[in-house]
Amino acid sequence: MRRPIPDIFHVFLPGRPQAQPRHRVHRVKGRVHSYDPASKAKDSASRLVLMAVNRQSWEKIAASAVEVGIDVWYAPARKPTRAMRGAGKTTRPDVDNIAKFYLDVLTGIVFEDDACVLKLDISKDYAPEEIYREGVDIYVYRHVPSNP
Repeated sequence: MRRPIPDIFHVFLPGRPQAQPRHRVHRVKGRVHSYDPASKAKDSASRLVLMAVNRQSWEKIAASAVEVGIDVWYAPARKPTRAMRGAGKTTRPDVDNIAKFYLDVLTGIVFEDDACVLKLDISKDYAPEEIYREGVDIYVYRHVPSNP
């Protein structure tokens, strides 16, 4: 008997959150070469996502719309300043570069193309001291159109 397809996919990727850096370009013997400096980090994150996909019996979404939520957690500061208390992490990396990195990781595994993402909700903050975990929580929902 086949298990029902879940409507939500969740994965926690431990470790320091990554952001998408700019592609690098250099010349070798008169030819221009371009490469992604984050490709190794994407490969290791992709392996963790693939294991979670297999555990949760998630089937890749081909052309339907999805909604993605990304919660980015950083280690609490050793000596938080007054300005940091109660405020989120407002320093680099930027949330748009974080989103690009993790959407690239999910592409081809959780959904076919990141063009099918209709809604993206991302936040970055310091992890609460009682939890203390540095990493990224990713949620993918199948989009349910609202009736007009």
